[in-house]
Amino acid sequence: MESDNLRRLENALVKFHSYKRNNTSKTNILRLSLLPFLRNTSAPWSAHRLDAVDKRSRTQFLELAVVLLRWWKALLAAVKELHQMTSIDRNCYLEAISRIVGRQEWLEISKDPNSEIYKQHNTQLLETFEFCIARLDVKNINLPINAFVGKIFAHAFVKLPDLSRGILFLLNSRVKNFKEYYDLMVREKSPHQPVPGRDKKYFEDVINATLSHFPQHLHPLIKSAEQPRQTRYKLENKVLNSITPPSAKITGISDPRGLWCTRWSSLENIDLFCSFLRHYLTLISFYVQQTKSLSAPEVYALPGFAYLITHIFEIVDFQIFQAAQRTCSQSTESQVDKLLKLLRDFLANARHEFEPSLRSGVLKCFDTVFKLVFYKTTIFQTERIDLCFDIWVRFVRSIDETNSYATQDLDWKFWSDTIFKMLNSEFINSELKALSVLYQIWDYLPSSKPPQADWVSDPNDTLKYNMILYLTSSDNWSKFFGHYLPLVRCYYITLMVWKVLGLESLHLSAKGSFADVMTGKKVQAIIQTRLDQSYSVSEKIPVVPTDPLLNKKLAIVSAGPRDDPSKRDIVRSHPYEILDDAIYTCANLSVGNSTTSLSSSASYASTTSMTSKRSKLASHWVSKFFKKKDSDVDSTQSESVNIPPPTAVSGQSTFSSQSSLLPPSTSSLTLSSKSSSPSILSSATTYSSPQSSLSSVEFIDTSNEPNNRQNLPVELLMRPPELGKPIYKFQLVVNENKIHDSLKQLQDFNVTKFNSEESPYYNARPKLPGLGLDICGGSICSDDDIDMDSQDSRSLDFQFRSAMPMVTAELALQPLPFKATYTNAVYEYNKIAHEFEQFVKQRLDSASGTSTPTDAALYLFSDSLAVSIPVLLSEAPEKPNAY
Repeated sequence: MESDNLRRLENALVKFHSYKRNNTSKTNILRLSLLPFLRNTSAPWSAHRLDAVDKRSRTQFLELAVVLLRWWKALLAAVKELHQMTSIDRNCYLEAISRIVGRQEWLEISKDPNSEIYKQHNTQLLETFEFCIARLDVKNINLPINAFVGKIFAHAFVKLPDLSRGILFLLNSRVKNFKEYYDLMVREKSPHQPVPGRDKKYFEDVINATLSHFPQHLHPLIKSAEQPRQTRYKLENKVLNSITPPSAKITGISDPRGLWCTRWSSLENIDLFCSFLRHYLTLISFYVQQTKSLSAPEVYALPGFAYLITHIFEIVDFQIFQAAQRTCSQSTESQVDKLLKLLRDFLANARHEFEPSLRSGVLKCFDTVFKLVFYKTTIFQTERIDLCFDIWVRFVRSIDETNSYATQDLDWKFWSDTIFKMLNSEFINSELKALSVLYQIWDYLPSSKPPQADWVSDPNDTLKYNMILYLTSSDNWSKFFGHYLPLVRCYYITLMVWKVLGLESLHLSAKGSFADVMTGKKVQAIIQTRLDQSYSVSEKIPVVPTDPLLNKKLAIVSAGPRDDPSKRDIVRSHPYEILDDAIYTCANLSVGNSTTSLSSSASYASTTSMTSKRSKLASHWVSKFFKKKDSDVDSTQSESVNIPPPTAVSGQSTFSSQSSLLPPSTSSLTLSSKSSSPSILSSATTYSSPQSSLSSVEFIDTSNEPNNRQNLPVELLMRPPELGKPIYKFQLVVNENKIHDSLKQLQDFNVTKFNSEESPYYNARPKLPGLGLDICGGSICSDDDIDMDSQDSRSLDFQFRSAMPMVTAELALQPLPFKATYTNAVYEYNKIAHEFEQFVKQRLDSASGTSTPTDAALYLFSDSLAVSIPVLLSEAPEKPNAY
């Protein structure tokens, strides 16, 4: 079976060489023969352990490696003649080269550095690296080329001697930044800490343990991370490179000052660096071959990672600095979001079974990057603080979207101390930002134990509960609930109602254990007690309503248009892989009665009816041709061809082990097979260039090969998860009703001779939010016996949570001092709580279609209800975002 595959590859190579020019026929050979083979057997999608390769498998490795080297050399020679090749065909060649470079055979061959095949591989990889440098020197570079070059850079970085030091040196990271990150990561010493930190001897043991996983030529690079580069003067730290310059000329880097160096070390466009880092993590984790999680120092000790993470810090710091100098921060968001997208892809889409071992360590290293950014920010740099926290919130959301349990790896002691420091800063902008950040990350707080800190009241309880105790303490309740500025009061009360109480107070959340339910009841009792205390000291004071800001109110508005997955155009490029353009066409073409489309939403592939929606790729000539031929295909084809998408590989997926290193026989991949009816795969793989003609089309016979759909690359379904956009948000808007009433009162005052004094208005006793449903009657429960088999368990949970009383006997809350502002605070609480109740009721009513939602409807729409909760963004009093 393996010999048949080798023979087909050799025959295809002979036919490939028979064409003198790079035309469509040569490209079709790749699409019909080489690429299907490489996509089905590309490592490390289902990788084998390097120490588990037997003698027979090694022989197969060597035989296949010889053929692949010949293909590699032929493809590279062809792709260098760019003037003879169209852009559509070029990506086909580059995808083939990219997949050959990433083969597992080279890792096995590298065990024998003196072998002839290993030397040929290094020579070919070096030649490919030089070709990539030449490509980076051209004027315009698109995303697929960046993805290809980043992958070649990553493999050359690890496999070629001395090249890693030259690549890292050209990143041009500074000694000062490297030293500050090193102290924070290894010695646990902040830049403002004068005393020495942790002893670094333990890190030397980590370095020595890392050396055993990597080849000899990477050992000097690993040892260089033991300590920062030594300098004679402090001024040199700001200008010198963090890595010692190479002592001799590095083979493969002939022009260290070319345009490619600028693109490689750029802080403004990091597509190339992100592609490199993604493939670097995949390759490095395969060398380590660990299934247990590595710690942050162990990940930091990986070859060159210390310099790469320093460069990431410089990217984030530079983008924040640039955004603080201008009013618009769109470019900052786009560049930093590329790093967060890379992190989400790394957490969600594991390339092989060893990659998840790096997740915890990489996550902590990224967390340290943001910690260092905050250490270099003063509390009065309001614009920089806003940008830093906005990025950090997106960072936390990126972790929660891929793996909610991974949020426990963050340094919550540092982040909680930072937020509470801003709360106690006596600076309005910082207080508003801190309350806004707490509101946005409240649902992402881990259920772990709290850190050792002064604000922690109950070390045996959860982090979130201790935060609630701190926020509702006598001092903080009096400070924020009774704040003199109405805007701060509104932010604090909104946080308490919409998040601290939240949907759990309405018994709409089925998450959590019995202990969580009891904790929720204690929280409700604490807040109810604080409300009663505030009301008792101010119930005789009349209310004089005030706006958060003069003539402005905090309203719920739409957060902007949301992306419609059904109307989203196909993204014709992968951020980390270069793919043949015909693949994107294939994913969007219609055959028979079905349409396969690709999107970057939570579900990456969906099959919809052809009659409901046509392909949006009308600008592409292939799509135009097939749209023209749709009617002919429908009339001549008796059965529609439906190709479901392949199963996406995620971080939770199981990796199948293959008994053979080579794929099964693929008889449908012969070049001479033809069919009278085209398939989706054949259409996507043959119409590759505007130079194509119908007479040169070769179809694949899929009648006897139903699994031919597997030839589609799995990368199509492994796109980085996207962060969802909020539906609603709180925003300061003009209070037109109040302005109208004020003008009317002024007019009445001028007209009326005698004005009677208005009667004073007093507060009603504040209560916790509720849906107003009868727990002991109606649709919630009845006097009949409950049928445990037919009754919904979540409905019983609703009844259980609703009927549980609040425990107030164990509470020992300190009394509140008197404040006249409690009167308006209670009034504002009643108003915000009523708004919360109406918001939830309206969405439940519209979702269930009835005016009285039943217990089943409460849980049926509780998940979508949580998504629609408005987001609270900070707005400075001097610059309200009102229309």
